[in-house]
This record gives sequence, C-alpha cells and structure tokens, in this order.
Amino acid sequence: MKYLKTKKNGYFKHRRAVPTELRDAMGKREVGESLKTEDRSVAAERYAAVDRRWTAIIESHRSLSDEVSSQHLESLKKITDKLGVAYVAAS
Repeated sequence: MKYLKTKKNGYFKHRRAVPTELRDAMGKREVGESLKTEDRSVAAERYAAVDRRWTAIIESHRSLSDEVSSQHLESLKKITDKLGVAYVAAS
C-alpha cells in the first residue's frame, strides 16, 4: 500500500503525488483522502477502492492532456502551413 499514510490524529489517509506533467491541469501537487479509520485492517479494505478511483482520475487527466496536446500540435501545423513555413518540432 504505497500511498497509505497515518495522520497525526491516528487516522489513515490515502495520499499520493500528482505526476509533474499533470500538476497544472489538475491544479494540485498531491491528492489525498481520509480513509476515516484508525484500524489498519479497515484502512486496507478502503485503500483499494480509493486508490483505484484516484488512479482513474489521474489517468483520465493524462488522456485529456494527451488529446489537448495533439490538438494543439495540429493547430500549430495548420498555422505554419497558412504562413507558408514548415513546422519543425523542438528536439
């Protein structure tokens, strides 16, 4: 349980960093959610569902980010074509 943390009050929390490339899109450096228990076995049961949900949220932002980047690239190529110059990607 990589993202399982214990808060000062003894309650367990799911806490993970947002991937660097998604921080602007998500507006956060990390995400966290209380598992609302002090019992480690209960926390373990709740952890799986919370982890799946946050993984899905992060992946959906990643997919959206990839789609927006692709659309942005296509727009740049259209603009450069209209200007009569060649688009060259930075290396």
